[in-house]
Amino acid sequence: MASRPTLPFSPKAFAGGLAVLLLSGAAQATPPTPIQQVALQAFPKDGQLYVRGSDDLATVEVRGVVVESGWDQIVLRVATRNATVDEQSLPLSYTSAGATFSTSTQLRAGLRDYKFTLNLRNNSEEQQVAIAQSVVAGDAFLIAGQSNAVALDYWDENLANLSQKWWIRSFGTQAVGATESRNNLNWYIAEGETQRKRGSVGSWGLLLGEQMVERLGMPVAIINGAVGGTPIFAHQRNDANPTDTSTIYGRLLWRADQSGLREKVRAIFWYQGESDGPNAVFYGRRFDSLIADWREDYPRLEKVYAMQVRQGCAVDADTNIFEAQRELPLRHPEVTLMSTSALPLHDGCHYLFGGYEELSLQLARVVARDFYRRGFGPEVEPPDAIAAWRANAAGDQVVVEFDDSAVGLTAKPKATLEFVLDDGAIVTQVTAQGSQLLLQLDRPTAATSLRFIGRAGGKHSRVTNGLGLGALLFNLPLN
Repeated sequence: MASRPTLPFSPKAFAGGLAVLLLSGAAQATPPTPIQQVALQAFPKDGQLYVRGSDDLATVEVRGVVVESGWDQIVLRVATRNATVDEQSLPLSYTSAGATFSTSTQLRAGLRDYKFTLNLRNNSEEQQVAIAQSVVAGDAFLIAGQSNAVALDYWDENLANLSQKWWIRSFGTQAVGATESRNNLNWYIAEGETQRKRGSVGSWGLLLGEQMVERLGMPVAIINGAVGGTPIFAHQRNDANPTDTSTIYGRLLWRADQSGLREKVRAIFWYQGESDGPNAVFYGRRFDSLIADWREDYPRLEKVYAMQVRQGCAVDADTNIFEAQRELPLRHPEVTLMSTSALPLHDGCHYLFGGYEELSLQLARVVARDFYRRGFGPEVEPPDAIAAWRANAAGDQVVVEFDDSAVGLTAKPKATLEFVLDDGAIVTQVTAQGSQLLLQLDRPTAATSLRFIGRAGGKHSRVTNGLGLGALLFNLPLN
C-alpha cells in the first residue's frame, strides 16, 4: 500500500517555491502585508485546507482595510495550475479609517491546488499586496488519545513517511509546551514518523490520509493532539478556558481554531484507555463529559471513531475497560467503536508498522461509508456480541450471538483460549455458525458470566468477521 511521496506538479509550478517548503516540512506563512498599504483580516495561508460542504465546495473569505489612499480597486484572483477560476475587482471607498473590503470565493474540493493573489489597482497600475499558494479544499479530522494515537515509529522501521502525500496536510505542532503551540501557526505536509513535532500525525493517521487521497480523491487535513501515557482525566477540558494550551484538550482546540478548521471538523478518532485499564470505574462518565465538550467546541462534528483497547500496556484480562468502552455507542449514537483485538504485530503495548497499517485500512472503510457514500456493508464494523446462553440441557455448550457486523464470522482453532467462564469451566472448541459461535465446554457450567478477553502481544484475536475485524471484547451475563 505504501508508496514514495509524489508531487502532482513541478515544485516550480507556482512562483515562490512553496512546494519545496511544504515538502520539506518547513512551510512558512506568507510574509505579512506592509501595514502602510493593507491590513488583512481574512486571507488564506500557504498550504491551507478549507473544508468542503455537502456540495463539494469550500467558502474562502477575504477581507481587510486598505490604509494607503490613492487606490481605486482591490483585485482578488484565484487560479489553479492551468487557469484563473475567479477574478473580482472591488471598488474602494475611503473613510478616515481607510477603505474596507470584504468578499468570498468558492473552491471545488479535490486534488487541485489554488493560488490566491490580492492586488491594489489604480487605473492601469497594479501592485501585489498578498499571495497564498497551494490552498486546497477537502476534509478535516482530529486524532486524540494516548500513545497508540500518537503512533510514532516505535520500532525504527522508517516506513511511515513512505505514505507522505502532497495532499495530506497538518497545522501547527504536536509539541506539549503551551507557548510552542501558540507560536506555530503554519501548515505542513503531514509527518508520520515522529511525535511532538510540527505536522506530526502518527503512522496510522498518515496512512489513513493516504487512503483518502488515493481511493477517494480528497485532500485531508489531520491534526493529532495525542499524548502518550495519559489517562482519560488528563484529556478533560478546562471549562474556564477551553483553549488553555497548558492542557491536552486546549492545545488541540487551539490548533483547530487557528487553522480555521474548528467549526467544520467532521470526525474525531479516539484511541485511549490503556492508562485506565487498572481502574475504569469512572471511564464512561469521563468520556461522557469529554464528548459533550467536543460537541460544543466542534459544532459540525458528526462521528467519533473510538478504538477499544486490548490486553497489554497495563491492561490485563480482568479489566473492566473493555465493557466500559463497549457501552459508549449505546449512550452516544455518533460513536463507532472499532476493535483492535485482531490487529497484527502487537508488541504488548504498541504496534509495528503493519499493525497500524491494518488499523488505517479498517478506519478508511468506515470513513468512506460515513462521509463518501461508499457502499460498504455492516461488516466494516467489528462484530459485537449481543447475548450468551446455554445451548443444551447438559449445560456444557454455550451460544454467543453477534450483531449484523458478524458477516463471515470465523473462529480459528486456538480461539478457545480467549473465552473465560467465571466458574473455571474451559472452552475446548469454538465453531462459527452464521452470526453465532457455539462453545463446547469441558464440563457443565454454573457460570453466570462469559468474558471474551482476546490476546496480548503478537498473538492477535482469532475471532473475526469476513473483513478481518476482530470481535469486540466483552463481559456478558450467561443465561
